[in-house]
Amino acid sequence: MKSLLSALAVATLCAVAAEAKDTTTFRVDSYIPERFTDFQWLADGRLAVAGTDRSVEADPASPYIPIDAGSNSVDRSARLSSFMKYTYYTVPEYLSISMGATGNFAYQRYWNRRFLPPNSGSVRETRYSTNNFTGSVLPAVEYAKYLTGDMFLSLVGEGELRRQENSAHNSTTSWTTINDSVSWYTSDVSQRTVHTGVHVAGAFLGGWGRLYSGSYATTALQLVNELRKSGLLLREPTMTEYQRLCDTIYEFR
Repeated sequence: MKSLLSALAVATLCAVAAEAKDTTTFRVDSYIPERFTDFQWLADGRLAVAGTDRSVEADPASPYIPIDAGSNSVDRSARLSSFMKYTYYTVPEYLSISMGATGNFAYQRYWNRRFLPPNSGSVRETRYSTNNFTGSVLPAVEYAKYLTGDMFLSLVGEGELRRQENSAHNSTTSWTTINDSVSWYTSDVSQRTVHTGVHVAGAFLGGWGRLYSGSYATTALQLVNELRKSGLLLREPTMTEYQRLCDTIYEFR
């Protein structure tokens, strides 16, 4: 009988010790759900505007017709990019699908009128403008399988659909005014280029690491903490009880 009581006492002490140890080991990363998803969406942009303006007047004492001379320029540029990624995780594997997009736009305009030579009857006027646009769509798919622990092998496929458009217009006019005689020369050139490309690539990779969803364990810790602050917690939960609470939260997610 004594030996039976001693065995029960030892078993109880071991259970209490195990329970005490069990209680202090639960952390946010202690619970790994069987399945969870992760969604990311990033966006950024930039806008820039610049310009200059300069003017010069002809000498009124010149025998030629006075005419304003000067130059001005305007530069505008914009950039916008966005990236979205959706990942479906399970304990042994995950599937990730992502889509990115970028766009760059630049506009430049330049005007110049000057005397050739300065303060003479020969005038040259130049107008120049350019428009440049580059856009890309970047899809990607990744499938990974965990072999042991956090070591995995993954198959990655990615692509890029790119379109680039460039247009330019250049106009030059030169004229000479002497007394009542005027002669001029005009040149007008426009050009536009469009380039479209598709790029596809794949890779077989190995790696180490894992993304965990800590929302379920965090919710469990918050619930226990609220009960503790309210004085409704009879004792600290064990590791097993924390796991069951997380399972319940996960089930009703």
